[in-house]
Amino acid sequence: MTGCSAIPRPDTVQTLTRPAITEQGAAAVIKNYNDVNNKANRTRDSDLIATVEGGDLVRQSQAGYKIDRAMKAKPDGSFSYPKSVIGAPQFSPRAAAAGLAKYLTEGARSSHAAAFEPTADIAHLLNDIVQNRVQHAKRPGSYRSITDVFTASDQSPAFITTSGTAVVFVTLTHDYTVMIGPRYTYWWAVMPENAFSPATAKYESALTETTLRDAVLLIPPKGKGRIRIAAFESQLVAAGGY
Repeated sequence: MTGCSAIPRPDTVQTLTRPAITEQGAAAVIKNYNDVNNKANRTRDSDLIATVEGGDLVRQSQAGYKIDRAMKAKPDGSFSYPKSVIGAPQFSPRAAAAGLAKYLTEGARSSHAAAFEPTADIAHLLNDIVQNRVQHAKRPGSYRSITDVFTASDQSPAFITTSGTAVVFVTLTHDYTVMIGPRYTYWWAVMPENAFSPATAKYESALTETTLRDAVLLIPPKGKGRIRIAAFESQLVAAGGY
């Protein structure tokens, strides 16, 4: 049997002769996103928003629409990104994101806490986790265990500034589980969880909830200080049980 194959040449490009996208092209992409996003927000159209968003971002948008519909909330007002900065992200190793996930999973005494500067948002979240367990502890026998597990996505887009600081965009998945005690029944009784699981849905084994938590990490050059959490936001995306 005879044949031939084309072996690609090694990449010898030293400098780019043209940008991956022009400023005009980038501006058109952003304008289209602004237009489609605002229309989808006004109508809470989950299919429409999926044409300009993907992954965890569209999952959060669609969950927000579901909660808004259930709560009969007014549609969001229009907004746009008038002063956008265009850049090509790198994809950072997940070490920092994984460290943050372990810190939040293990709590304030985690060995990973020392890598991050304290913030009010993180302190509030960790306190809420502790207080929730304190409240459950007042009803011994009603539950077998409570877990709050945070996991980081495999890759996080990052931009490197001229100072050498990495700006990393991280999404953590927060899975909350209550294993229900024998002869007890649990259910979600309030919003926003009721948007995913009505109060009539009863569970005898476990109560579950998933929240996506977005963080912007500022990682200084090695030896130049601790990681700063510049922004931290959350969106409930699922609630239920079994």
